[in-house]
Amino acid sequence: MCIHGDVKSYPSAKINLQIDGYASQVVTGVAEKLPYPVVVGKDWEHFGRVLKVQVKDVELRKEEECSADIGRLFPFKDPDLFSTRARVHKSKTQRKLEKREWADIQDVEHKCPVQQVIAGEDMGQQAGDPGDPIPELGTSPRDVRQAQKNDPTLSGAYDSLAVANGHVLDALKHSQFPHFMLRDELLYRVCKHPNTGDLCEQILVPKGYRRQLLQLSHSIPLAGHLGREKTLAHLLYRFFWPGVYKEVENFCKSCPECQLVAPKGQVKAPLIPIPLVELPFERIGVDLVGPLEKTAAGNHHILVIVDYATLYPEAIPLRNTSASTIANELIKLFSRVGIPKEILTDQGTNFTSKLMKEVCALLNIKSLKTS
Repeated sequence: MCIHGDVKSYPSAKINLQIDGYASQVVTGVAEKLPYPVVVGKDWEHFGRVLKVQVKDVELRKEEECSADIGRLFPFKDPDLFSTRARVHKSKTQRKLEKREWADIQDVEHKCPVQQVIAGEDMGQQAGDPGDPIPELGTSPRDVRQAQKNDPTLSGAYDSLAVANGHVLDALKHSQFPHFMLRDELLYRVCKHPNTGDLCEQILVPKGYRRQLLQLSHSIPLAGHLGREKTLAHLLYRFFWPGVYKEVENFCKSCPECQLVAPKGQVKAPLIPIPLVELPFERIGVDLVGPLEKTAAGNHHILVIVDYATLYPEAIPLRNTSASTIANELIKLFSRVGIPKEILTDQGTNFTSKLMKEVCALLNIKSLKTS
């Protein structure tokens, strides 16, 4: 029966049906003209499993279409260079290891025999403005080979080749990392991953292609405007050039989109100048020293009082450090030099006691405390 209500008989036959590795014997109708060789219904026992496989294949094809721009630029790029899957949560230890890894990469970069500077040019400025349009360049392997040969910043790598098209030219250089390799006339830098020890073959990128790679690894939607370390992780997995660490850092710092959303640092509190003390003993500082070795009179602490105007010190021996003893000695001092406006002390209990607060209140003295 069709959807219009018509009923028509079709011959049937037993067939062995196999789709995506799932096989079974089914009884099916046979029609002369169908848009597909086989039309399977939900009553087939493996329908759900096959449907999941087909949906997954469609999702993978969509991901491949999204990365078409990257593939056109570098057809020999690694498919894992960019990923649209969800971010994997990393522990604090893993993040520390990543920071160490890129510190090691920066250190190795400085030891690289490739020429680091071109006369009259700053390596940190070669990336250009992240907002500039990407120029049209030849992106076939042949164009990249020619650009590598014409790039003076890569001439040192040709002079230091360890392997050329599978033939070891220098056994000593070949045993050390990083070293340089020529394969299919393309120049590679071979290094070891700082953590895993796996070999990484990095294409040495000519000067004309560097800004394109920086744009692709940081600014396009698939890249996600990540920070310096993660942008470097994308690049250094398959690419390298002299000064790459500094260029990536400058490129990320000058990205207009990142500057709009980056968290602003906390503004430092300005320094507040200490007000001048105009009169002697207008402000005094009080502190205790001890316990010390007991004297013949039984004193084992010293009450130190300093005038902020003249830096004149007073040292008064004490048998104990109770609040009442300190208050008595201060009143004796005030009887000789006058009552100060401010007293600066620490937050010890003998200075913050109720008795000391009452003394300051009665004499109209402002009590200041250190933090």
